[in-house]
Order: sequence, then structure tokens, then C-alpha cells
Amino acid sequence: MSKDDALQAIEELFGNRASRTQVRRVVYGHDMGTLPDVVKKFVNTMPDMIVQPETEEELCQLVAFAAKENIPLVPRGSASSGYGGAVPASGGVVVDLYRMRGLTKIDEQAMTATAKAASVIEDLDAALRARGFMMPVMPTSAPAATIGGLVCQGGAGIGSCSQKTMRDSLVAVTAVLGDGSVRTFEGADLDLVYAMEGITGIVTSVTWRILSAVEMQYVAFGFAGAEAAEGFARAAVAAGAWHVNMQPPSYVALKNRATGTALPE
Repeated sequence: MSKDDALQAIEELFGNRASRTQVRRVVYGHDMGTLPDVVKKFVNTMPDMIVQPETEEELCQLVAFAAKENIPLVPRGSASSGYGGAVPASGGVVVDLYRMRGLTKIDEQAMTATAKAASVIEDLDAALRARGFMMPVMPTSAPAATIGGLVCQGGAGIGSCSQKTMRDSLVAVTAVLGDGSVRTFEGADLDLVYAMEGITGIVTSVTWRILSAVEMQYVAFGFAGAEAAEGFARAAVAAGAWHVNMQPPSYVALKNRATGTALPE
């Protein structure tokens, strides 16, 4: 089957949830960052098509067909990382998981939650707090980043002083593998999918440990030097602080200029 025939077959499968229009291809050829010119010479970030599956079954069909026709697939959540991980390297189809979102289960006994891959982390935290729970780790990109993206790229964030990385809270990850089959990773096998940038498969569902919601208290301190700040940070972590953020004077000065605030520098 020719490439054009293969793309047409995908269009027939997804209907108006598949697009080859120029403007959409340009938009999906970028993320929040800009690739260096030296990198652009060796990659083709312009997708041939964008599709938006709604179910895991549709995704299985797409992956199996793409494998048969040798069409590259690039999974995309919110593309908030800015490192080129959600854009093509050699054309192909961008699989926009936007329609696969939502909190699907809270197990209050096991203290776990399950959500679809494209669920925005800030939205998940809000939904959990409405039930008396909260996320263990919140990346600073939480207003846009997805739970699937956090798993695929790996990472820490606000809360990592006590909860470490997202890997430490993971219970299970379900993904569609390269042949169109579905596998759920648990235990030590989570290392086969966590921080693997979507290479293992396209993540569809994530289960992780949650915490009981608490009212946060925010306190700021200033220090005469880095040594004192380091000592305080170590003591705060030892005392059980959920998060510690250290900001050097130059950063605080830039923040004051940018936002019009008057934090002590």
C-alpha cells in the first residue's frame, strides 16, 4: 500500500478526528520549545497527519496498522516539555491523546487513583481534593502537563522532598505496544515504561498512590549566604517538609522585575 493510501485508510478509520490540513500539521510540528537549527537539519518534524483516538481499542487498531505499513507514530499529550519529544523526527502520524482524559477510579482503601493518559495533572489534583485526597507530586508544569507525559518523561516536582519522584508513587501503567497489543506494567516492570519517552508503547492509563489532602502552609525565609540556606533546606527535609524551593538572589531580582513584586533579594 502506498503512503497516501495508508493515510487515507487512517482517515476512513477516524473520520473528522484525522487531519492532513497544512495549518494543523504546522502546529503539531512544534512543542513549547524550539529545536536548535543544527538538530532541525537532521529531522523532519512536520507530521503527515494528526489523529485523535477516543478509546484504547481505536489506538490498538491504529498501532497495528501503522506497524504493518511502516508509518511512524508520535504520541502527544500537552507537549509541555519543550524538548522535542512530542514532535516527529521523520514525519508520520502524531497521535494526539487529548480525547483520552479523565479520572476513572479512586480506591480509597488502597489509596490509589487511576486516570486516562491525557488527563491534566492540575485537573486530577482538583478532582482528588474534591474527594479528600491529593497528588503526591506536582510538576511545575501541572497546569498543562498530563499524567501520561509525566510517566513517559519521568520527573520530580513540588512535593518531591517527601514523595521523591513519580516513579515512587506508580502502581501500574497500561500501554499499547508496537504490535497493537495491550500490556499493563507493574512492580519492577514499571522501569520498562517509566521515563522511556513513549518508546515502549503509547500509555493509555496510569494508576498511582495518592495522599490524604491537607491544607498547605507556605513560609518564606531569607539567608545571608548559601551555606545557611543549605543547612536550613536539609533540616526542613529531615523534619518532613513536603517541598523546599531554593531561589538565589539573582533569580529573585529577575522575578521582581518581571512581576512587579518586591521580594527581599
